[in-house]
Amino acid sequence: MIIPAKRKVVGIDVSKETLAICHLAEEKLQHLETENNRLGFNQLVKQGGTDSLYVMEATGIYYLQLAYYLYEQGAPVAVVNPVIIKRYIQMHLGKGKSDKKDAQWIMRYGEQNQVAYWQPEEKIIVECRQLGQVIEQLIKQKTIVINSLEAPERQPVKSQLAAKSLKQTLQTLEKQIKQLEDRLLENLEKAFTKEIKLLSSIPGIGKITAGRLLLFAGGFRNLNNYRQVIAKAGLSPREYTSGSSIRYVLPRWGQLN
Repeated sequence: MIIPAKRKVVGIDVSKETLAICHLAEEKLQHLETENNRLGFNQLVKQGGTDSLYVMEATGIYYLQLAYYLYEQGAPVAVVNPVIIKRYIQMHLGKGKSDKKDAQWIMRYGEQNQVAYWQPEEKIIVECRQLGQVIEQLIKQKTIVINSLEAPERQPVKSQLAAKSLKQTLQTLEKQIKQLEDRLLENLEKAFTKEIKLLSSIPGIGKITAGRLLLFAGGFRNLNNYRQVIAKAGLSPREYTSGSSIRYVLPRWGQLN
């Protein structure tokens, strides 16, 4: 949903520990720095109110708690791709960099551009993403353990105790991965019942692959065509040429237009 940014705008530069905040009060810039926690969120809302439009960048996971908090308070929230803010600053020939300046640029972007309301994902989808991330980490650990088991086979002296410990670790990892994968598939089937059934009807695509694809694409709910899916996956190359000597084909990540 696109909204005109004509209300008071609060720009927020989010980091792991702090929030740098900028907004206009009586036509004057007001800056505030507070902690990136619930105490700081309360302080932010007291100053900005719930009628202001809060604009921030999608900085990893650090913005999520704030975005959820503001949404729960009924305040409109916009989360912008950091690349867009960076290009906006470059376009206006912005010089220097600090959290305070970044918050001001984010506020200006929100004032001068139409932005979309941020909507939180369903809790079951958030859990699925966390499960998927942990599964990936455990699979990496499993690969390390397998390699560690293979290495002593090429050595003249082998420690049976070391091998036993590694085998026990491998069994534990395999059990954990299986439990998490079962839970992930169960959740995905709840969240995307119809979609998984349709995708898994395609030869070569099983329920797990279908579920992972749906999780990656957010159930295709915010994508309008196949080009956007390809771009989101970084599989849409773009030409980069200049004169007669510079010619590249670059991957296009996340370009949805």
